[in-house]
Amino acid sequence: MLLLAAGALAGPPRDAPDTLLPERLWDITHLELDVRIDPVARTVAGSATHTLERLGRSHDHVRLHQEALDITGATVDGAPAELTVGDGWVDVRLPPGERHVVRLDYTATPAKGLYFRGPAWDDGYTEVYSQGEDEDNRWWFPTWDHPSDTFTVTTHVTVPRGLEARGLGPLTSREDRPDGFTRWSFEMGQPVVSYLVTVTAGAYDVLELDGPLPIEVLVPPGSDPARVRASMAPVAAQVRVFTERFGPLPYPLLRFVFVQRYMWGGMENPTLTLLAHNILAEHDDPLNLRHSEDVLAHEVAHHWFGDLVTCHGWNPWWLNEGFARFYENEWAAIAHGAEAGAVSWDPTFTHAAGQARALEPDAASREKPVATWMGSYDKGPRCSRGSG
Repeated sequence: MLLLAAGALAGPPRDAPDTLLPERLWDITHLELDVRIDPVARTVAGSATHTLERLGRSHDHVRLHQEALDITGATVDGAPAELTVGDGWVDVRLPPGERHVVRLDYTATPAKGLYFRGPAWDDGYTEVYSQGEDEDNRWWFPTWDHPSDTFTVTTHVTVPRGLEARGLGPLTSREDRPDGFTRWSFEMGQPVVSYLVTVTAGAYDVLELDGPLPIEVLVPPGSDPARVRASMAPVAAQVRVFTERFGPLPYPLLRFVFVQRYMWGGMENPTLTLLAHNILAEHDDPLNLRHSEDVLAHEVAHHWFGDLVTCHGWNPWWLNEGFARFYENEWAAIAHGAEAGAVSWDPTFTHAAGQARALEPDAASREKPVATWMGSYDKGPRCSRGSG
Protein backbone atom coordinates (compact mmCIF):
# COMPACT_ATOMS: atom_id res chain seq x y z
CA MET A 1 0.00 0.00 0.00
CA LEU A 2 2.84 2.39 0.81
CA LEU A 3 4.41 1.69 -2.58
CA LEU A 4 1.11 2.34 -4.33
CA ALA A 5 0.69 5.61 -2.48
CA ALA A 6 4.20 6.73 -3.40
CA GLY A 7 3.52 5.91 -7.04
CA ALA A 8 0.30 7.90 -6.98
CA LEU A 9 2.07 10.93 -5.55
CA ALA A 10 4.74 10.74 -8.22
CA GLY A 11 2.15 11.03 -11.00
CA PRO A 12 2.12 9.39 -14.42
CA PRO A 13 5.59 8.52 -15.71
CA ARG A 14 7.08 9.97 -18.86
CA ASP A 15 5.83 8.39 -22.08
CA ALA A 16 8.28 5.60 -22.87
CA PRO A 17 7.95 1.90 -23.69
CA ASP A 18 5.60 0.11 -21.28
CA THR A 19 4.59 3.30 -19.45
CA LEU A 20 1.50 5.48 -19.30
CA LEU A 21 0.94 8.58 -21.39
CA PRO A 22 1.24 11.90 -19.55
CA GLU A 23 -2.06 13.16 -18.12
CA ARG A 24 -3.64 15.80 -20.35
CA LEU A 25 -6.15 17.97 -18.48
CA TRP A 26 -7.08 20.38 -21.26
CA ASP A 27 -7.50 20.16 -25.01
CA ILE A 28 -5.52 22.84 -26.88
CA THR A 29 -7.52 23.91 -29.94
CA HIS A 30 -5.32 26.77 -31.14
CA LEU A 31 -1.83 28.18 -30.58
CA GLU A 32 -0.89 31.76 -31.45
CA LEU A 33 2.86 32.14 -31.38
CA ASP A 34 4.31 35.65 -31.56
CA VAL A 35 8.12 35.69 -31.38
CA ARG A 36 10.94 38.10 -32.08
CA ILE A 37 14.18 36.32 -32.98
CA ASP A 38 17.63 37.90 -32.96
CA PRO A 39 19.91 35.59 -35.00
CA VAL A 40 23.09 37.36 -33.85
CA ALA A 41 22.31 37.47 -30.12
CA ARG A 42 20.78 33.97 -30.45
CA THR A 43 17.71 34.97 -28.44
CA VAL A 44 13.96 34.68 -28.76
CA ALA A 45 11.32 36.73 -26.94
CA GLY A 46 7.58 36.74 -27.28
CA SER A 47 4.35 35.08 -26.25
CA ALA A 48 2.55 31.77 -26.68
CA THR A 49 -1.24 31.98 -26.43
CA HIS A 50 -3.20 28.73 -26.11
CA THR A 51 -6.96 28.37 -26.48
CA LEU A 52 -8.08 25.57 -24.14
CA GLU A 53 -11.19 23.45 -23.76
CA ARG A 54 -11.77 21.36 -20.65
CA LEU A 55 -11.37 17.57 -20.77
CA GLY A 56 -13.48 15.55 -18.34
CA ARG A 57 -13.68 16.77 -14.76
CA SER A 58 -12.98 20.36 -13.74
CA HIS A 59 -9.33 21.39 -13.24
CA ASP A 60 -8.00 24.54 -11.62
CA HIS A 61 -4.78 24.73 -13.66
CA VAL A 62 -3.20 23.85 -16.99
CA ARG A 63 0.28 22.36 -17.23
CA LEU A 64 2.53 23.13 -20.21
CA HIS A 65 6.06 22.01 -20.99
CA GLN A 66 9.04 24.38 -20.95
CA GLU A 67 12.80 24.08 -20.61
CA ALA A 68 15.00 26.95 -19.41
CA LEU A 69 12.51 29.65 -20.46
CA ASP A 70 12.39 32.91 -18.51
CA ILE A 71 8.61 33.23 -18.18
CA THR A 72 7.89 36.86 -17.37
CA GLY A 73 4.12 36.84 -17.03
CA ALA A 74 0.81 35.09 -17.67
CA THR A 75 -2.78 36.05 -18.39
CA VAL A 76 -5.98 34.01 -18.49
CA ASP A 77 -8.82 35.44 -20.56
CA GLY A 78 -6.97 38.78 -20.55
CA ALA A 79 -6.52 39.02 -16.76
CA PRO A 80 -3.23 38.51 -14.86
CA ALA A 81 -2.83 34.93 -13.72
CA GLU A 82 -0.84 33.04 -11.10
CA LEU A 83 1.79 30.65 -12.39
CA THR A 84 4.18 28.11 -10.94
CA VAL A 85 7.36 27.19 -12.80
CA GLY A 86 8.95 23.80 -12.21
CA ASP A 87 11.68 21.67 -13.73
CA GLY A 88 10.45 21.18 -17.29
CA TRP A 89 6.93 22.51 -16.78
CA VAL A 90 4.81 25.54 -15.93
CA ASP A 91 1.36 25.50 -14.29
CA VAL A 92 -1.10 28.36 -14.85
CA ARG A 93 -4.01 28.69 -12.44
CA LEU A 94 -7.42 28.88 -14.10
CA PRO A 95 -10.81 30.16 -12.94
CA PRO A 96 -13.89 27.91 -13.31
CA GLY A 97 -15.04 27.45 -16.87
CA GLU A 98 -15.09 25.19 -19.90
CA ARG A 99 -12.86 27.31 -22.15
CA HIS A 100 -9.95 29.68 -21.51
CA VAL A 101 -7.32 31.63 -23.41
CA VAL A 102 -3.92 31.40 -21.68
CA ARG A 103 -1.02 33.63 -22.68
CA LEU A 104 2.57 33.22 -21.46
CA ASP A 105 5.23 35.88 -22.07
CA TYR A 106 8.83 34.75 -22.04
CA THR A 107 12.42 35.16 -23.23
CA ALA A 108 15.03 32.49 -23.92
CA THR A 109 18.49 31.72 -25.21
CA PRO A 110 17.71 28.21 -26.44
CA ALA A 111 20.24 25.43 -25.97
CA LYS A 112 18.33 23.31 -28.47
CA GLY A 113 15.15 23.38 -30.52
CA LEU A 114 16.05 26.70 -32.21
CA TYR A 115 19.33 26.71 -34.13
CA PHE A 116 21.37 29.71 -35.23
CA ARG A 117 23.73 29.80 -38.18
CA GLY A 118 25.88 32.59 -39.59
CA PRO A 119 29.36 33.90 -40.44
CA ALA A 120 30.23 34.12 -36.75
CA TRP A 121 30.05 30.30 -36.68
CA ASP A 122 31.76 29.77 -40.06
CA ASP A 123 28.46 29.36 -41.90
CA GLY A 124 27.81 30.89 -45.29
CA TYR A 125 24.91 33.16 -44.33
CA THR A 126 22.73 34.27 -41.42
CA GLU A 127 19.96 31.81 -40.62
CA VAL A 128 17.76 30.47 -37.83
CA TYR A 129 15.49 27.42 -37.90
CA SER A 130 13.70 25.22 -35.41
CA GLN A 131 13.66 21.44 -35.09
CA GLY A 132 10.88 20.20 -32.81
CA GLU A 133 10.88 16.41 -33.05
CA ASP A 134 10.73 14.92 -30.65
CA GLU A 135 10.38 17.21 -27.60
CA ASP A 136 12.68 20.15 -28.34
CA ASN A 137 10.19 22.91 -29.13
CA ARG A 138 9.72 23.45 -25.37
CA TRP A 139 13.19 25.07 -25.39
CA TRP A 140 11.93 28.05 -27.38
CA PHE A 141 8.21 28.33 -26.51
CA PRO A 142 5.95 26.83 -23.80
CA THR A 143 3.34 24.36 -25.02
CA TRP A 144 1.94 20.85 -24.58
CA ASP A 145 5.01 19.29 -26.19
CA HIS A 146 3.69 15.78 -26.73
CA PRO A 147 1.91 14.16 -29.71
CA SER A 148 -1.26 13.40 -27.70
CA ASP A 149 -2.78 16.77 -28.72
CA THR A 150 -3.20 18.62 -32.01
CA PHE A 151 -4.14 22.25 -32.66
CA THR A 152 -4.27 24.90 -35.37
CA VAL A 153 -1.47 27.48 -35.37
CA THR A 154 -1.04 31.18 -36.05
CA THR A 155 2.60 32.23 -36.23
CA HIS A 156 4.03 35.75 -36.11
CA VAL A 157 7.81 35.82 -36.45
CA THR A 158 9.78 39.07 -36.33
CA VAL A 159 13.33 39.00 -37.68
CA PRO A 160 15.88 41.52 -39.04
CA ARG A 161 14.81 43.14 -42.28
CA GLY A 162 16.28 41.46 -45.34
CA LEU A 163 15.77 37.92 -44.07
CA GLU A 164 13.06 35.71 -45.56
CA ALA A 165 10.97 34.24 -42.72
CA ARG A 166 8.50 31.36 -42.83
CA GLY A 167 6.06 29.62 -40.48
CA LEU A 168 3.41 26.97 -40.90
CA GLY A 169 0.73 27.68 -43.47
CA PRO A 170 0.24 30.42 -46.05
CA LEU A 171 1.65 33.91 -45.53
CA THR A 172 -1.12 36.27 -44.32
CA SER A 173 0.81 39.51 -43.79
CA ARG A 174 4.28 41.09 -43.86
CA GLU A 175 5.07 44.36 -42.11
CA ASP A 176 8.34 46.30 -42.00
CA ARG A 177 8.91 47.86 -38.57
CA PRO A 178 10.68 51.18 -37.84
CA ASP A 179 13.32 49.35 -35.77
CA GLY A 180 14.75 47.53 -38.80
CA PHE A 181 12.86 44.30 -38.21
CA THR A 182 10.06 42.71 -40.28
CA ARG A 183 7.05 40.89 -38.84
CA TRP A 184 5.82 37.93 -40.90
CA SER A 185 2.48 36.20 -40.16
CA PHE A 186 1.25 32.74 -41.20
CA GLU A 187 -1.92 30.73 -40.64
CA MET A 188 -2.12 26.93 -40.41
CA GLY A 189 -5.78 25.90 -40.46
CA GLN A 190 -5.13 22.15 -40.21
CA PRO A 191 -4.38 20.82 -36.70
CA VAL A 192 -0.81 19.64 -36.05
CA VAL A 193 1.10 18.14 -33.15
CA SER A 194 3.50 20.39 -31.27
CA TYR A 195 6.73 18.97 -32.70
CA LEU A 196 5.65 20.03 -36.21
CA VAL A 197 5.42 23.71 -35.22
CA THR A 198 8.41 25.40 -36.83
CA VAL A 199 9.87 28.70 -37.98
CA THR A 200 12.81 29.53 -40.20
CA ALA A 201 14.46 32.73 -41.39
CA GLY A 202 17.49 33.38 -43.54
CA ALA A 203 19.03 35.18 -46.48
CA TYR A 204 17.36 32.74 -48.86
CA ASP A 205 16.72 32.78 -52.58
CA VAL A 206 13.08 31.84 -53.28
CA LEU A 207 11.87 29.74 -56.24
CA GLU A 208 8.36 28.70 -57.29
CA LEU A 209 7.93 25.28 -58.91
CA ASP A 210 5.19 23.90 -61.13
CA GLY A 211 3.01 21.21 -59.62
CA PRO A 212 -0.51 20.10 -58.70
CA LEU A 213 -0.47 22.72 -55.90
CA PRO A 214 1.80 25.67 -55.02
CA ILE A 215 5.39 24.53 -54.34
CA GLU A 216 7.86 27.01 -52.88
CA VAL A 217 11.57 26.32 -52.36
CA LEU A 218 13.93 28.44 -50.25
CA VAL A 219 17.62 27.81 -50.88
CA PRO A 220 21.01 29.23 -49.86
CA PRO A 221 21.76 32.58 -51.54
CA GLY A 222 23.48 32.25 -54.89
CA SER A 223 22.24 28.70 -55.50
CA ASP A 224 22.13 27.60 -59.13
CA PRO A 225 18.40 27.62 -60.05
CA ALA A 226 18.94 24.78 -62.54
CA ARG A 227 20.47 22.60 -59.84
CA VAL A 228 17.63 23.42 -57.45
CA ARG A 229 15.03 22.50 -60.05
CA ALA A 230 16.88 19.28 -60.82
CA SER A 231 16.90 18.36 -57.12
CA MET A 232 13.20 19.15 -56.70
CA ALA A 233 12.01 17.72 -60.04
CA PRO A 234 10.47 14.53 -58.56
CA VAL A 235 8.21 16.33 -56.06
CA ALA A 236 5.28 17.11 -58.36
CA ALA A 237 5.08 13.52 -59.59
CA GLN A 238 5.44 12.17 -56.03
CA VAL A 239 2.48 14.29 -54.92
CA ARG A 240 0.38 13.03 -57.82
CA VAL A 241 1.21 9.37 -57.11
CA PHE A 242 0.54 9.63 -53.38
CA THR A 243 -2.64 11.64 -53.95
CA GLU A 244 -3.97 8.83 -56.15
CA ARG A 245 -3.34 6.37 -53.32
CA PHE A 246 -4.28 8.37 -50.21
CA GLY A 247 -6.50 11.22 -51.36
CA PRO A 248 -5.73 14.94 -51.73
CA LEU A 249 -2.77 16.46 -49.92
CA PRO A 250 -4.31 17.82 -46.71
CA TYR A 251 -2.39 21.12 -46.83
CA PRO A 252 -2.76 24.12 -49.15
CA LEU A 253 0.86 24.21 -50.32
CA LEU A 254 4.25 22.55 -50.14
CA ARG A 255 7.25 24.55 -48.98
CA PHE A 256 10.82 23.27 -48.68
CA VAL A 257 13.68 25.09 -46.95
CA PHE A 258 17.30 23.97 -47.38
CA VAL A 259 19.14 24.79 -44.16
CA GLN A 260 22.77 24.78 -43.03
CA ARG A 261 24.28 22.14 -40.78
CA TYR A 262 21.01 20.27 -40.43
CA MET A 263 21.19 17.23 -38.18
CA TRP A 264 19.06 14.95 -40.39
CA GLY A 265 18.22 14.54 -44.06
CA GLY A 266 14.84 16.22 -43.71
CA MET A 267 11.90 16.97 -41.42
CA GLU A 268 8.30 16.77 -42.59
CA ASN A 269 6.80 19.91 -41.03
CA PRO A 270 3.69 20.46 -43.21
CA THR A 271 4.04 23.53 -45.47
CA LEU A 272 7.58 24.05 -44.08
CA THR A 273 9.65 20.92 -44.67
CA LEU A 274 13.32 21.26 -43.72
CA LEU A 275 16.02 19.69 -45.89
CA ALA A 276 19.80 19.49 -45.45
CA HIS A 277 21.46 21.99 -47.77
CA ASN A 278 24.04 19.46 -48.99
CA ILE A 279 21.31 17.54 -50.83
CA LEU A 280 21.53 20.26 -53.48
CA ALA A 281 25.14 19.27 -54.19
CA GLU A 282 24.51 15.55 -54.67
CA HIS A 283 24.43 15.45 -58.45
CA ASP A 284 27.90 14.18 -59.36
CA ASP A 285 26.78 10.55 -59.16
CA PRO A 286 23.39 9.10 -60.20
CA LEU A 287 23.17 7.24 -56.89
CA ASN A 288 23.57 10.50 -55.00
CA LEU A 289 20.80 12.06 -57.06
CA ARG A 290 18.65 9.06 -56.15
CA HIS A 291 19.41 9.72 -52.49
CA SER A 292 17.94 13.23 -52.65
CA GLU A 293 14.92 11.84 -54.51
CA ASP A 294 14.36 9.25 -51.77
CA VAL A 295 14.55 11.88 -49.04
CA LEU A 296 11.93 13.96 -50.86
CA ALA A 297 9.62 10.95 -51.30
CA HIS A 298 9.99 10.13 -47.60
CA GLU A 299 9.11 13.67 -46.47
CA VAL A 300 6.22 14.03 -48.92
CA ALA A 301 4.74 10.70 -47.76
CA HIS A 302 4.97 11.92 -44.17
CA HIS A 303 2.40 14.63 -44.97
CA TRP A 304 -0.21 11.87 -44.85
CA PHE A 305 1.53 9.51 -42.40
CA GLY A 306 2.88 11.45 -39.43
CA ASP A 307 1.37 14.87 -40.18
CA LEU A 308 -2.30 14.26 -41.07
CA VAL A 309 -2.44 10.97 -39.14
CA THR A 310 -0.02 10.65 -36.26
CA CYS A 311 0.65 8.43 -33.25
CA HIS A 312 -0.85 9.44 -29.91
CA GLY A 313 2.41 8.75 -28.05
CA TRP A 314 6.06 7.88 -28.60
CA ASN A 315 5.78 4.10 -28.17
CA PRO A 316 4.29 3.37 -31.62
CA TRP A 317 6.43 5.97 -33.39
CA TRP A 318 7.80 3.31 -35.72
CA LEU A 319 4.44 3.50 -37.53
CA ASN A 320 5.06 7.10 -38.66
CA GLU A 321 8.54 6.29 -39.92
CA GLY A 322 7.60 2.87 -41.19
CA PHE A 323 4.86 4.13 -43.52
CA ALA A 324 7.08 6.95 -44.80
CA ARG A 325 9.95 4.54 -45.47
CA PHE A 326 7.61 2.03 -47.15
CA TYR A 327 6.19 4.62 -49.55
CA GLU A 328 9.67 6.02 -50.16
CA ASN A 329 10.49 2.57 -51.52
CA GLU A 330 7.17 2.33 -53.37
CA TRP A 331 8.01 5.58 -55.15
CA ALA A 332 11.44 4.21 -56.08
CA ALA A 333 9.81 1.12 -57.57
CA ILE A 334 7.39 3.25 -59.61
CA ALA A 335 10.07 5.65 -60.82
CA HIS A 336 13.04 3.30 -61.24
CA GLY A 337 11.80 -0.28 -61.25
CA ALA A 338 11.24 -3.10 -58.78
CA GLU A 339 14.92 -3.54 -57.93
CA ALA A 340 15.23 0.08 -56.85
CA GLY A 341 12.10 -0.23 -54.70
CA ALA A 342 13.47 -3.22 -52.82
CA VAL A 343 16.55 -1.40 -51.53
CA SER A 344 16.66 1.74 -49.41
CA TRP A 345 19.41 3.45 -47.49
CA ASP A 346 19.71 5.97 -44.73
CA PRO A 347 21.49 9.29 -45.51
CA THR A 348 23.33 9.20 -42.20
CA PHE A 349 24.88 5.83 -43.05
CA THR A 350 28.07 6.83 -44.85
CA HIS A 351 28.66 3.47 -46.54
CA ALA A 352 25.04 2.94 -47.53
CA ALA A 353 25.56 3.62 -51.24
CA GLY A 354 28.06 0.79 -51.54
CA GLN A 355 25.84 -1.55 -49.58
CA ALA A 356 22.87 -0.68 -51.78
CA ARG A 357 24.89 -1.51 -54.88
CA ALA A 358 25.99 -4.82 -53.33
CA LEU A 359 22.39 -5.80 -52.62
CA GLU A 360 20.99 -4.92 -56.03
CA PRO A 361 21.33 -8.42 -57.57
CA ASP A 362 18.79 -9.78 -55.05
CA ALA A 363 16.69 -6.65 -54.82
CA ALA A 364 13.81 -7.77 -57.05
CA SER A 365 13.26 -11.08 -55.26
CA ARG A 366 10.25 -11.10 -52.97
CA GLU A 367 11.91 -14.01 -51.15
CA LYS A 368 14.70 -11.69 -50.00
CA PRO A 369 14.25 -9.20 -47.16
CA VAL A 370 14.00 -5.54 -48.03
CA ALA A 371 17.34 -3.96 -47.15
CA THR A 372 17.35 -0.85 -44.96
CA TRP A 373 19.43 0.55 -42.16
CA MET A 374 17.51 1.56 -39.05
CA GLY A 375 18.94 4.14 -36.66
CA SER A 376 18.32 3.96 -32.92
CA TYR A 377 15.64 6.12 -31.37
CA ASP A 378 15.84 7.11 -27.75
CA LYS A 379 12.14 6.59 -27.03
CA GLY A 380 12.39 2.85 -27.30
CA PRO A 381 11.31 1.59 -30.73
CA ARG A 382 13.74 1.14 -33.59
CA CYS A 383 13.01 3.30 -36.58
CA SER A 384 14.76 5.41 -39.16
CA ARG A 385 15.72 8.94 -38.12
CA GLY A 386 17.93 9.75 -41.09
CA SER A 387 15.15 11.30 -43.16
CA GLY A 388 12.97 12.67 -40.39
